[in-house]
Amino acid sequence: MASDQRARAAAAVERAASDATSVVGLCQAVHQAIAAVVPTDRWCGFAIDPATLFATNGYHDEGVDQQVLPRLLELEY
Repeated sequence: MASDQRARAAAAVERAASDATSVVGLCQAVHQAIAAVVPTDRWCGFAIDPATLFATNGYHDEGVDQQVLPRLLELEY
């Protein structure tokens, strides 16, 4: 991977963080910024309450398969 590609992705993430007006918007913009350098099968992002460390908001692009949801929650909490 070319360093200029990484640099462009990093700059796009910085812009996303500066310009974001919502958690969902930030997650979508970051995903778009890094998709070319970090390929994924699925994508999600969360806002975390710093006092409790619980997810308070978030975004996922493909939905969550109901069959794996119990295991995901077990791992998360």
